[in-house]
Amino acid sequence: MSSYEKIRKYTLQIERHPYDYDAYTDRGIAYNELGQYELAISDFSKAIQLNPNYHFAYYSRGFAYDNLKQYGRAIEDYNKAIQLNPYNDNATTYLFRGCAQKNLRNYEYAICDFDEAIKLNPNDDYAYYSRGECYQALGYNAKSPSYFRYAIRDFDEAIRLAPNDYYAYIRRGECYQVLGYNSKAQADFAKAKQLGWVKV
Repeated sequence: MSSYEKIRKYTLQIERHPYDYDAYTDRGIAYNELGQYELAISDFSKAIQLNPNYHFAYYSRGFAYDNLKQYGRAIEDYNKAIQLNPYNDNATTYLFRGCAQKNLRNYEYAICDFDEAIKLNPNDDYAYYSRGECYQALGYNAKSPSYFRYAIRDFDEAIRLAPNDYYAYIRRGECYQVLGYNSKAQADFAKAKQLGWVKV
């Protein structure tokens, strides 16, 4: 079923059952799929109004705010989703909240979220990659080699889990360069180019 078909389906459901918070949430997800984030937020907000304890509506609205680059609002919704659903698998919520914190340059908070995401899903290459980016940024800010070593460790793991994703090779190469390991850096950049990276 296409996103447009889902919207038609859930709109009919809402017309018949205007207090069905699941229908608002499902239609909001369809709007998210189409990139219509303002409409999605409106539906998730209605779902939350009908059921203030519905953690998935907060999570989904946070995702929409994230895509609108309203990271502060996204973090508030992810906080609420985790608060309402503390015992279930929140790996993706921690991951997304960490990314929102990273986009706000709150790197220490982001690292804590990526730690939790990795604890819940140790095979998520993007969580390792994102945590590595935070350590790398802290390394530049503090001019401290230890942060770059932590970053390399995370990029190693990201590459192990997703060996064909060239972004981790680029970031690891940059860290090697800062630490003076130029041959390793050039090897990583060469691998990234082999995988499709085009340096601008």
